[in-house]
Amino acid sequence: MAQREESKKLEAVARYLLQDDRSKLEDAAEQSRVAAAALGVILPPEALEVPEEADLEIEPEAAPAVELFCRVLTQWRTSPNGYLGLDYGVLLSLMDLDGVKRKKRAALLADIGIMEGTWLHEFRVAKQGSNEDS
Repeated sequence: MAQREESKKLEAVARYLLQDDRSKLEDAAEQSRVAAAALGVILPPEALEVPEEADLEIEPEAAPAVELFCRVLTQWRTSPNGYLGLDYGVLLSLMDLDGVKRKKRAALLADIGIMEGTWLHEFRVAKQGSNEDS
């Protein structure tokens, strides 16, 4: 259970880092509401909530993963369809430069993977919403 709670905190960090795109997330939620209503479906308000995460507290044990994730936010593998995932070669190089011990790398990569997955999901949701505007 503690591991799931830690995952939730890391997911919150990834969402927080996307707050610059918060208006896109809000627009996507509104578009979903309108589309559902057009089909005669009333979505519950909680299904469309864009969580407020302005006061994010990073736990000390998560700080190394969060710091490393922030440092590689410009290191995405991409395709014509968009972002695929982080370049893990860069992650490993930074860990080498930082002197991260091998014993700690697996846990650090797992934490970054949680944030990466959440970031990709939230970004794609926001992108889908903006594509519907076009």
